[in-house]
Amino acid sequence: DGKPASPEQSAPSPLAGCYAELSGAGTFLAAGDRVASGALGAGCTAKVFNSLAIVGGGFRQEFGNPINAGELYGRLGLKIKPHVDVYGLALWKTPNWSLMNTGSLYTGVGVETNLFSDRVSLFAEGAVAVSKIGASATKDDVLTRVGIRFWLQ
Repeated sequence: DGKPASPEQSAPSPLAGCYAELSGAGTFLAAGDRVASGALGAGCTAKVFNSLAIVGGGFRQEFGNPINAGELYGRLGLKIKPHVDVYGLALWKTPNWSLMNTGSLYTGVGVETNLFSDRVSLFAEGAVAVSKIGASATKDDVLTRVGIRFWLQ
């Protein structure tokens, strides 16, 4: 129609696009031990179905764990407020990025909300190990994570 887009139409969607993240995790082991670790990661998220739902995924590198662990994850969820998403989470955690024949599959939930601006968000996740493969699979049973995402929009 030749009209310029309004600021609302041309602004990037909050909590959508690609991001870098910094997080800390608490891992609770079957043996009763607890382990704290930090992680760096990156991923992307898209808003779908007229911005009512999200789909995304990414990776993390954990530091401070007894073993050097990598994570690949996917998430699918809903936008419950303009700047708040809730999602289901599936992740594959593997020692030393040995993606074949070893690792742990987790399922869980997460929530994410903007902080300060559309470019910074806070997220929290909780997941439970549902399957372990290989003798060197990570030994965690419950994983909790809190972090900050920096959106590259």
